[in-house]
Amino acid sequence: MTKNERLTLIVSNGIFFGSVLLILTLIAMDKADDWETLASGFMALCAAVWAAYLLNKQIQQADKHEQNRNKRLYVAARATLPLALSQVCAYCIASAESLKSIYMYLAGGEFGIVLRTPDVTTHDLPQTVLTNFETILERTPHDMVADRLSDLIAMIQVFQSRCEGINREFSHMDHNFVAECISNCAAIYATSSSLFDYARDKTQFDREFILEPIMFDKVMSAYFAFSMHNEIFEPIKSLTRRDIERNRVVNADTF
Repeated sequence: MTKNERLTLIVSNGIFFGSVLLILTLIAMDKADDWETLASGFMALCAAVWAAYLLNKQIQQADKHEQNRNKRLYVAARATLPLALSQVCAYCIASAESLKSIYMYLAGGEFGIVLRTPDVTTHDLPQTVLTNFETILERTPHDMVADRLSDLIAMIQVFQSRCEGINREFSHMDHNFVAECISNCAAIYATSSSLFDYARDKTQFDREFILEPIMFDKVMSAYFAFSMHNEIFEPIKSLTRRDIERNRVVNADTF
């Protein structure tokens, strides 16, 4: 029973029993022989029942309008979800490109590589992307999708915070921290990619949707998209492998 339905029931019962109490009170006052008084009480009872019916009908109509509105918002957000996921993937690729240059600058000495000071400018993810995710998260009937989107939003927020830290503290930055950021970026890319099937699905609103688990090869495919083939990046891939084994890259129940 919804909150509005409970409210309607309480109001209806209150009006009904109040009217019954009025009639009983009149009877107790020895006015049972006063047909006009009884008729007035009976009419008050009928009016109470009718008012309760109209109130219930009005609340049901309001609930239906709200449900239809939520469904339209959900359908609209889901229709633009492929674009939002593509923007996340593009954001990951651009961020990884910047992080690669920072990592190679900081760790290059171990591989005999000397590079000029890299650009540490952070990339921004359009706010409309997170708004889209939040709309679906609030209205999707699919628990698995809600959990995956919740994980994705959390990972993006942590990643953005870490990238801002690199921008602020670059002169004191350690390449291992940058490696963790790149590993996080790969996890975000893989998680976003795993939602494309759901985003493109056009079946019923209430049909249960099962997401594929995010396996090791899905996360590693992000490094291919990042063009990270040089041996200098092998420690980062090892870090990702270790984190997957410890269930730290994404939610543990996806493995």
